[in-house]
Order: sequence, then C-alpha cells, then structure tokens
Amino acid sequence: MRTGSTMCWSARTAASSGCPAAPSWKKSYGSLIRSLGWGDVRHEPLLPVRRLTGRPVVAFAPTGYYHWLLEVLPAAVFALSVEPEALLLTPGNVPAYVRAAAEHLVGPARIVRLDDIAHVDSCLLAAVEPMSGFVQRAETDRLRAAFPTDPADVDAIYVSRLKDHKRALSNEAEVEHAMREAGVTVVYAQDLPFEQQRALFAGARTVIAPHGAGLANLVWAQRAERVIEVFPPACFNDCYARLSRNLGIDYDYVVASPTEEGGGVAPLDRLDALLNEGATAGC
Repeated sequence: MRTGSTMCWSARTAASSGCPAAPSWKKSYGSLIRSLGWGDVRHEPLLPVRRLTGRPVVAFAPTGYYHWLLEVLPAAVFALSVEPEALLLTPGNVPAYVRAAAEHLVGPARIVRLDDIAHVDSCLLAAVEPMSGFVQRAETDRLRAAFPTDPADVDAIYVSRLKDHKRALSNEAEVEHAMREAGVTVVYAQDLPFEQQRALFAGARTVIAPHGAGLANLVWAQRAERVIEVFPPACFNDCYARLSRNLGIDYDYVVASPTEEGGGVAPLDRLDALLNEGATAGC
C-alpha cells in the first residue's frame, strides 16, 4: 500500500501520526509494525522531527535475522520495484547484514539513517505474510533476483551455535568434531558477512544445523539436495521443513536428548547415519 497523506513515523518502532482512519490503513500499519518490530513508543512524540521531502520512503529496519530475511527484506525489494528511486529509512545503528543489503539495493546515498521521527510526504508499505514461517516461493525468487550470488566451492556445511552460549547444544563441540571427521565444513554464520553467508548456502549440497535463524539462509540455496535439522528437546518448529520442501530440498531432522541442566545432547549416531545415507544415495 502507498499512503498519500503527509505523516510522521519513527524509523525504529514505526510509531506514526497523521494516519488516515481506514481499515486498509490499519492492516498496512500492522504489516509495518511486524516489519519493524515492536517497541516502547510512548516517548517518541517528544523526539525531534526530521523532514524528508521529494522521494517516497521505504522503511527498512532490523528485526531478528529470520524475520528480517524472510519478511522485511522481500517487502523492501517489492516496494523498490514499485518506486525504484525511493529512499530507505533505517535506524542509525543497524546490524552489518542490514547495512550490506541496503547498500546493495540502493547505494549509500539513498539510505537515510535516523533515530528520531521522520516527517515524510509519502511512504510505501508492502504487505508481509501474516503467518510467520509460511514463506512463499515468489518471495524467495524475488530475493534471489535482487541478490545474485556466486556459489561457494563447498559440499556440506554445519552451522554451529558453539558461540551462542544460550542456545548451543550441550555437546556442540563434539558435534563439530564429528562433522569435521565426516568432511563437513563447520561455519559460524553470525561471524560471516552477508555476502559470504549467501555464497555458502548457494554452494552447499548438504546443510546440517541446529534449529535457528541461520537456516533462513536456505533461501539462497542453489545446489542443496538435503537439509538435516537438529531440534532442542521438547521443541518442534516446522518452518524450515516447509521452506526446504518449497525449494525442492530433501529434509530430515533429529531431536536432542534433554540434560538435567536444561540443555540438549544431539544424537551423534543418528546424525552419522543420516550423513551416510546421503552419501550412499549420492553414489
């Protein structure tokens, strides 16, 4: 939806004023909130206001990596296809992947970094899939067209969470060792530039990973034949199963066993069996 009335909003939390009281606006505003993330907006009427005139504006703020990559980024790409000369409005401090994507899409000169309130003449709000985890193939195709990627020369990758102390598997180090012994490349996605993450997932034929945002990079997969996901105990979310099937990739999973400390131990024997099944199938 494109709004035609002058309005104010925050690049960080999407608080706005001067909004037309119409059902269509309320729905679009909900999409905007979902795109930009929730936050405390009570203080924002007291912030300075910066006037942006001339060009339309597309809001482009970070959420968690999964929702940013699969919801915010496709919406921004679509909005820019409607208004190719629009500005991208972001908070002043954003993760490196948001900055890299914005610069790729419009170049540094058309990125407006703002932590206060923006007063704009027009803005573009692209709808976001209301059911998180149901990623449409059109969205992945749109992302791939906007971010052409040369595949890395890698056969299989394991996306480790060893550096994520809150969510790492209890035997993450042992899993890493087993993966390396099997010839799998161990990667730490959070340490890699956005372009390198795309290249790794574009090149890998097998992707193994604990459940987490790193698997959202499956949208870049060009050669992938198989995904093996490791779930923590008492947790199941089929978003990556659906994404894999939507992309024509075989999917399997294992579930970690609970520990007394509240962690999870990945079944190395089951992972090894699944890897061997894949190797046999590829012969």
